[in-house]
Amino acid sequence: MKRDILNLNFLSAVNEKIPNKTELANYLVTILHIEKEAVYRRLRAEVPFTFAEVTIISEKLGISLDKLTGIYSEDDQPFNLYLHDFETPSDSDLILINNYINVLGIVKRDPNSSIDEVWNTLPFPLTYAYEYLTKFFILKWKYQFKPGTTFCKFNELIIPPKIKELQKKHLEEYKNIKYSCFILEHSIFEKAVEDIRFFENLGVITGKEVANLKYELFDMVGYLEDICATGLYKDTGNSISIYISEIDIDTNYSCLKTRSYNICMFRTLILNAFSTPNKNTYSSVINWISSLKKISTLISVDSQEYRTNYLNKQKEVIQTL
Repeated sequence: MKRDILNLNFLSAVNEKIPNKTELANYLVTILHIEKEAVYRRLRAEVPFTFAEVTIISEKLGISLDKLTGIYSEDDQPFNLYLHDFETPSDSDLILINNYINVLGIVKRDPNSSIDEVWNTLPFPLTYAYEYLTKFFILKWKYQFKPGTTFCKFNELIIPPKIKELQKKHLEEYKNIKYSCFILEHSIFEKAVEDIRFFENLGVITGKEVANLKYELFDMVGYLEDICATGLYKDTGNSISIYISEIDIDTNYSCLKTRSYNICMFRTLILNAFSTPNKNTYSSVINWISSLKKISTLISVDSQEYRTNYLNKQKEVIQTL
């Protein structure tokens, strides 16, 4: 019921900004990149706006999210989980992925935007720069969530061009965040090597494909060396701090903060995530991340000896492929 009221309050606020129905519909089609009929279903309250859509519209029209979400009590913890199909995505899958990327697009206009992330795997946004590593994660996802794929080969897996395009755009927008912080579990490259070796032993990945994955892993280590040396993304000049956690991490966490909203995400089911705009949840997770930093080692800019030793060790691990 509360979610329904929130959606109706949001519709009322949007209609106040653009009272003309036709003009409003055309405007929403333009900024949300969805079909007009999908817009009309939302305006008729048949389908609720997603959080990403609310964020985009609110930023464009100057609608206060704090005012709209005031109907929630401090104890409410609204979470969303969208299970995307990365091999044969539906229109709704593509829309939801694109909406989140649009949210990241808003971030580049915020000089104080920040993201803090904890990874016990290779960071997905960074893998989007690599064809074989991206495909490998989708292969892992397919083996666990697509029944009857036991004999699917790596070279038989085809990533839809639209998914590739969205992943590339995701990485570009990701680097526009002004302040980024990664805490990486110490064994992320070791885990990646073990997973690749497992699928090679199954006969799913050929020796040539393993060689390509190995090359990309080496390249990623080199990329980490470059950004750690300066603490900056070369192509945007935005700040990035990288820590290494010597303790194991149970899953991946992400906290995105802007002047207008916070989003907290818990990665699950390989490529998907639970997300929530709840401020209490964000505060709890960001405090935990801050505590984890204190017992992790900063390898960007500082700790050159530790950084060199750590990254050289990762090269040795990758070389075993």
